[in-house]
Amino acid sequence: MSEGLQKRGSRWSDAPVLSYGFRIFFLLSAVSAIGLIATWLAVLLGLVWLGTIPAHLWHAHEMLFGVVAAAMAGFLLTAVPTWTGTPALAGPRLFALAFLWTIGRIASLPVFATSMFAAVIDIAFLPALGASLAAPLIAQGKLRNAVFLVLLAGLAVANLLFRLEWMGVTADSAHSGISLAVGIVLLMITVIGGRIIPAFTQNALRQQRPDFVIRTRPLLDRATILLTIVMIVLDMLARQSMTCCRDRGRMFGACPAASRLEIEIDLVATAVMDPASSLCLDPNWPGAEGCGLSWLRMGPGLAACHYHRRLYHNDLGCE
Repeated sequence: MSEGLQKRGSRWSDAPVLSYGFRIFFLLSAVSAIGLIATWLAVLLGLVWLGTIPAHLWHAHEMLFGVVAAAMAGFLLTAVPTWTGTPALAGPRLFALAFLWTIGRIASLPVFATSMFAAVIDIAFLPALGASLAAPLIAQGKLRNAVFLVLLAGLAVANLLFRLEWMGVTADSAHSGISLAVGIVLLMITVIGGRIIPAFTQNALRQQRPDFVIRTRPLLDRATILLTIVMIVLDMLARQSMTCCRDRGRMFGACPAASRLEIEIDLVATAVMDPASSLCLDPNWPGAEGCGLSWLRMGPGLAACHYHRRLYHNDLGCE
């Protein structure tokens, strides 16, 4: 009996896709993005819609808590073991986390959107991800990186705001959920980008000039993060006083008051523009689409850096 369980556990551990978080979650993120775009195009063409909730809110929800959440999980599940020097989540536990994300996508289908049971399943993924990361971070005293646990909790609250409106508990909380979620994702990109862009640049330039050093400005870095947080707070406070009816956003007829970070879905323009830059420079237009594409572009490279560092003990500059 015990020998059979050991063999079964070995099969789990030997599966390459379950050996590291980035493998399964980046795959899920990419597949869900393709499926979501195809579904959204069908909705825009009037070919399909089976739900009573607004189509654009469902699309924004799945971009943020489907595509982005999976990419974020892949990065964090790879980076945290590097930060803490602990074994990576793998095997059955990693499969359980990926399975929870998958059934959360099923629970978020329009036909189930108003169900409380479906809401619990969908919301559970981010707390479960946070719990899997908390133990090594706290045990190893990596409080600097424990800030990501707070951000994951904020994303769970944003998801709750969506589901409360869909269940009829609140009247207009989903748009606040969009603002909060997009703001938190932008904050994550700001924090991680502020760490890795100087390090990557310095390592690349040192191949030509071994003595090259990038001078960092910690006060400016902290000010940028603080201003990003202030922007998120002000954006949510000012949401009701702004309108989403713009020349390139007239997609759903009458537009209610909305946030500066309101989702105005424009697949072509968002794909052509650099999503991370557009989020920072033109906050009136992009939203979940830009966040999703940014994580799909940035996440795999960062995870590969951490994986390479653990495998070959070669510091490429990823933090």
